[in-house]
This record gives sequence, structure tokens and C-alpha cells, in this order.
Amino acid sequence: MAMFDLAKLESYEHPAVPKSHRFCLFAVLAYSRFIHISIVSDINSGTVLSFVENAFGMFGGCPRFLNLDICLASTTAIDKRYLKSLGGRDGFSLMHRAELHVVGYVEKMIHALKQDILNLGGYISFEELSSFCEKWKDCKNSRVDPLTGRSPVGLLAEEDLIPLPSEFNSEIESDH
Repeated sequence: MAMFDLAKLESYEHPAVPKSHRFCLFAVLAYSRFIHISIVSDINSGTVLSFVENAFGMFGGCPRFLNLDICLASTTAIDKRYLKSLGGRDGFSLMHRAELHVVGYVEKMIHALKQDILNLGGYISFEELSSFCEKWKDCKNSRVDPLTGRSPVGLLAEEDLIPLPSEFNSEIESDH
């Protein structure tokens, strides 16, 4: 199972820079606790769909269960695109928060990230924030988890993932 969530990051004011919104899209695999994040300035279904595609690529497959706690418009776009190609395969299911019994880990990671950003103090640019979050994610993914005794990167290969359709991989490569 993968949990997808959205967090609004605090805006930092600087006299030379207009106040701007910054959002963090979060994806966490439940078994390995592998994290994928992206910092964006605008949220729409295209942004969210692109993030989900990139997360699947980073994971190396599609989790059997997706908990999309982001926004309803993006769920509709994902339904059309992925349920058509993956929904007919055994074991794939799109879930919503009300259907889950295991929640909270992604919120814990979002809280930790927000706290670490606040600890930076002062204004940081969008680029600096993105760079910080990338390093934060890499650190969390390589650190040994006290519960599992292994790092998320070490457990990623053991995730129960559905292989991505070959056309998915070619679409990702053509986008970059």
C-alpha cells in the first residue's frame, strides 16, 4: 500500500519576494516506509497526476493499494488513466482514507518535515526548499528504521508492487 498526501508548507516572507504558497506532495510505501516527495507552487490534477507517475517510477511499480488523500479532482484523473490499465489486473485497488485501518505514518513524516523546515529559520527560496526536501527525503530513506531494523531503501525491493505496463515506462522517459 502507498499513501499519498498533500501538505501546505508555511510561506516565508522576504521583502524582495512576494508571499507564495508552497506545497509538498508526499508518497510513502507502507511496508518499506520508502518516501517520495516533491515541492510545488501550485496544486491541480495535472501536478498531482505527474507526481503519482513519478512516484510509481521511483517505487519501481504500482502498489496494490493506493490511499489518495490529496484532492478529489486528481483522483478522477488517476481513475481514468490507471484503473483502465491497472484496474483489470489482479490485486489493484484505489482506496480512500475512510476505507483504511492503517493511517498516520505519512502525517508523522509531514509533521517531521515541517518541523525541520521551521528549524532552518528565516526565509529560504523555492529552490533552496526543494533542495532541502530532496536531501531530507534521501536521509529518511537511507536511515535504519527502529521498528523494522532496516532502511527503507533496503526494504524497497521487498515491496509487493504490480509491474508497470511497458507503455508507462516509455511515457515517463519521454516526459523527461
